[in-house]
Amino acid sequence: MNKVGLNRRRLILKFTAVTVAVMIVISSSAMIQVMIKASPENQSDSVLTYQSYQLRPCEINLVLTQRGTWISFDSTSPGTPAKAQATISDTSGITIVADFHGFWRNSSFPVDGNLYDNLEMPGADSMQEPGKPMLPRLSELVEIPYGVDVSIEVIASSNGTDTGYHVRPAPLPNVPVGLGIPDSANSTPFFTAPTFFSSVYSNNTFFPGETTSIRGETSASSLILRGHRLLELNFYPVQFNPETNRTIMFSQLVIKLKYSRPAQIQPVRDSLRSEVFERILMNSLLYYDPIHIKYFPQPGLPTWYSRTPSPPPSFPNYTIPIFQQSQSILEDVQGAEYLIITTETLRPQAQRLAAWKEQKGIPSAVYSFSGTPSTIEVREVIEFVYNNWYPSPTYVLLFGDVEVIPTNYDMQHRARWGPGIIPPKLFQVGEDGYGNIASDLGYFNIEGHSYFPDMIYSRISVDTVEQAEVIVNKTLQYEQSPPAGVSFYNSILSAGYFEDRSPRDGTEDAAYPFIYYLERIRSHLETEYDYNVNVTYTCTEHRDPESFHTLLDPSDHNSQSVDYSLSDYPWMEAEIYPPLTDSVKDNITWNFAQGRFFVLYYGHGGSKNMVYNFDSDGDDSNDRDYVEGWVTPYFNTSYFSELPKEDKTPLIVSIACSTGWFDGETDQHYMKISEMDPNPFLDYDTECFAENITRMERGGAIAVIAPSRPGYTTISGDLLNGIIQAFWPGFLESESQPIYEMGAALLFGKLQTAEKWMGGFDHEEKTRTTFETFHLFGDPETQLWTDAPSNFRVNHPESIGVSNPQEFVVTVRDDDTGERVDYAKVCIQQDPYIYQVGYTDPNGQIIFDVDPLDTSSHLNVTVTKHNHRPYIGRIYVREPNFDSSIEGTPEITISPDTGIAEDVISITISGFNEMNVVGVFFEVLDDDDFRVATVLIGSNNAQGRVPEGPTGYVNVMAVRGNNIAVTRFYRLSTNLNPDPFIYSQNDPSTWYLAGDELVWDNPCITIYDGARPVTRVKQNRNYNVKVIVHNRGYADAVNTRVTLWYAQFGGGVSWTTVGYEDITINQKGTAEATFSWKPQFPNTASLNVTLWNRDENPKDNINNVGSESFSIVPLCSPGTRNFQVGNPTENTDYVFINVKQRGNHDDVWNVTIQDYSSQAMTTGNSETVSILIDPSKDIGPEEGRLFTAEIFVNGELVGGMVFDAECKHDCLLPWLLIILFVIIATALIVWYKRRE
Repeated sequence: MNKVGLNRRRLILKFTAVTVAVMIVISSSAMIQVMIKASPENQSDSVLTYQSYQLRPCEINLVLTQRGTWISFDSTSPGTPAKAQATISDTSGITIVADFHGFWRNSSFPVDGNLYDNLEMPGADSMQEPGKPMLPRLSELVEIPYGVDVSIEVIASSNGTDTGYHVRPAPLPNVPVGLGIPDSANSTPFFTAPTFFSSVYSNNTFFPGETTSIRGETSASSLILRGHRLLELNFYPVQFNPETNRTIMFSQLVIKLKYSRPAQIQPVRDSLRSEVFERILMNSLLYYDPIHIKYFPQPGLPTWYSRTPSPPPSFPNYTIPIFQQSQSILEDVQGAEYLIITTETLRPQAQRLAAWKEQKGIPSAVYSFSGTPSTIEVREVIEFVYNNWYPSPTYVLLFGDVEVIPTNYDMQHRARWGPGIIPPKLFQVGEDGYGNIASDLGYFNIEGHSYFPDMIYSRISVDTVEQAEVIVNKTLQYEQSPPAGVSFYNSILSAGYFEDRSPRDGTEDAAYPFIYYLERIRSHLETEYDYNVNVTYTCTEHRDPESFHTLLDPSDHNSQSVDYSLSDYPWMEAEIYPPLTDSVKDNITWNFAQGRFFVLYYGHGGSKNMVYNFDSDGDDSNDRDYVEGWVTPYFNTSYFSELPKEDKTPLIVSIACSTGWFDGETDQHYMKISEMDPNPFLDYDTECFAENITRMERGGAIAVIAPSRPGYTTISGDLLNGIIQAFWPGFLESESQPIYEMGAALLFGKLQTAEKWMGGFDHEEKTRTTFETFHLFGDPETQLWTDAPSNFRVNHPESIGVSNPQEFVVTVRDDDTGERVDYAKVCIQQDPYIYQVGYTDPNGQIIFDVDPLDTSSHLNVTVTKHNHRPYIGRIYVREPNFDSSIEGTPEITISPDTGIAEDVISITISGFNEMNVVGVFFEVLDDDDFRVATVLIGSNNAQGRVPEGPTGYVNVMAVRGNNIAVTRFYRLSTNLNPDPFIYSQNDPSTWYLAGDELVWDNPCITIYDGARPVTRVKQNRNYNVKVIVHNRGYADAVNTRVTLWYAQFGGGVSWTTVGYEDITINQKGTAEATFSWKPQFPNTASLNVTLWNRDENPKDNINNVGSESFSIVPLCSPGTRNFQVGNPTENTDYVFINVKQRGNHDDVWNVTIQDYSSQAMTTGNSETVSILIDPSKDIGPEEGRLFTAEIFVNGELVGGMVFDAECKHDCLLPWLLIILFVIIATALIVWYKRRE
């Protein structure tokens, strides 16, 4: 029995073991499905042991060109720039591909008597960590979601190796833009710190040892710019081993920025939405998420604003009313887009400027202190309005000099200068820095851990009311009544110095490439924009300029070519003291007299506030007293009295040391003085170049961009490049939209500089120093005129009544051409009740609906647009004559409110006395005239005919004496074009069919299985497809051809015809076309409909194409679905997949695009990818989410689809099987026990 029992027990144990094993297998199978998403790629920390698959091959070759030696990675032409672009964005992260095509190699760079390699990669910059190899680096700014940490994974790479390299070390960051030392045969050359070699050069390892790096990856270290969370991303495509002289070169790196949990980029909070910041980010980010675009203003309809009844209690000193945007979700919240901070003394002048900004459509406010505030008090005000106002200010103007509104000294300037330039007792060579930077930036980097400002700021530096009045007058004159004529707006002054010091060989020094930078700019502006660029160039008298340094020329060879005929210029001598400077002074003065709308200076500069002494001519005098402004070419503030007193005021960009040193009155408290006693900074409190030239009454400059301390040469030049890119896109092959606001252009230039120089050693030194030092002295919102301004021709009612509503249209045309002007900003204002702002539609029109104040008054009408003189007009509000026998106020209604010429319309008027003498008039907008046509004069209910005139909205007025009522009417074209259309993802005017959203489950296309609509189809099964076609035209759309196409499920794919049907859609009606369809591909649900009608206006064709691309993914830990992505464009390019979870949910599900090569696709090509959807948590049956996948090629939307992810009951099957096995095992055990 024991033996039998033992056998039974063994049998029970075996059965139990088998049961447990089966349970483990089943549960493991379920877990494997869950864990697939978390399987890490095989990756090593060593650069040499990446487990990567080959993508675009890396074939290293040496190519000799006229410009130098090109080390090629592929077959592209020499000089092709490096570039990174996103290929996938889903809730698990962002996939980015970086392509590198080669670099210029100059093997003749001298260091300590030996020659080293200088590597310059177009499109990239160089690593700048002193003493370490100066290798190429590609840097980008990427937007990422809040609330996640980000890691970086290299998922693929392509590389090759080469030998025989001796890469130069990076120099110390101690060579600022020149300090103003005179240039003569006996002068001491500029101090250049000796190059040193770090320990990296003695290690047998590859440097930098990583192919990528990121900054701002944790929530605790977030980089924030106006509510957008940013990440610094760096690629290092060249690895160098100094011991073996070997290099590893990457032609392509495919990386993924992985989120610590599922997340997606969300719109910034409502109060922070700023059109100008969004434009800056669109031009600056590697990938600008389309979710932000939907919040841009809609042309044709205004935004309503209402006045705030009272200020917030913590800040009682508001000096003009401010506005809040009316939103149902926010009530009684103060806000303004433009804020001036000043003192009570300067308040009246600040009010004048704010009133104009407000009038032209920028809600504005002034905050004034009773006396000079502390920096803490100023910062508290700015932080309060940023965090609490709606809207938060986009622009902030500090109105007053440093002793009126103080500045910050948050950062020490760490540049080190050598002997012969700075007295040893004041600035020791080995000493870190010399003092703190005067900077207003500290007020505005409110969120995050970076030096990125959250508002666009500037300073008007004035001490007195008289000075304030002068600058405000100039600003108002510049914006409202710019100079007449064309020559001013076609002329630019470019001034700079050809630095040729060591050796004096006719070649511009690589460390001071002033003329090289200016010449590239000149070439671009003259070639692409047809400007006349006048030059004032100086050089040493000892050698004529001949060429640029070989380190400079190839590095940007792909950009605008420069003029190498340097000897053709009328070079002037670079001296800093009279009378040798007279020729330069006369030349610059003459240029100002002629009128130059834009002035560039890139060279040496200085300020007496810098306090150091030097004696250039041996007479024991301090020649520093000659320096307050530009040095080479020399133009001192003492010359300003000779400048013309005219209104031709330019924007000056002064890339020169200390020409914006605005804190001479307070700098003595913050400068490093070593052992000097008394403090030498007490001796000087002069006003700087920028302050003096902006304070000039008539003449001088409208604004100046200048540094408050010395700046680094090359990075300052890159800032200049960024400013040029903002105003004139295309420079250095930039792809961006223009930015004309002066403060925004400076911020854009700083961001371009950060993108080029961030990462590694210098992001907290050179880059931040540039952000801290450079300021705009002037108004931050003022736009630079870049062409002779045109005049508007604006049509609106001369008068309106007081009944609610008064509906009218404002029509804006160009006065010279008669063409309608789209996206002109129109502001309607009646203090203190009405404030509406909007932009004209493509027809140059915008509709207003107002309830005027019931009194004799007027509405201000102000129209602005870049390079157009503003229109300032009025609409008078006529208070009706009181008549006790008449109920209500005058009103007019028209039925129908649309029609063509000669159509009969019914007109109803009320609130008028003596109805039989009321006149009704139509506005007629002819191409060359504005007039009114009488429709009828008669009773309160009558009929009239629509007069002739162009298509569009017109105003209709009912008038009797002082009694007026206004409404609007839409005159249709007499051509009566039909407008057949369906829901089109590319035409927002059709989105109302889907709840005003961009969706891919097209409401006009429905698939039927018999009589039942379906969203899931089977291969080789017959279905009916019904297409609803709309016609919003005023003629029947006869014989409209409706064609149905199909393709494999996906976006950007190739389509095959199903069939076509000719139908007629009645005016203002709909019709259906029905097709029989048998899917040929598995999982196919991509349909496309096109419409054609011979009478349709071609401009309406955008809504003649609609797609339906819909798939249901059952979730079973997790769900997956394959689909196609393709490139339907005419060029080989990368295809970008953007996935978003739709709807408002507390959680974001994990959605990952898989099996995508992230490689450029040729025209018409496609590939199969898969989408994985996993809720990553327990969810109930039938719970689900909708996801949209949109396909872009070169920024163009080419397709999209919707995934409906649902949890099905069958997802519980594995666990039901486990439970079943447990029950059976338990039953068997009990049975055996009973038998025992």
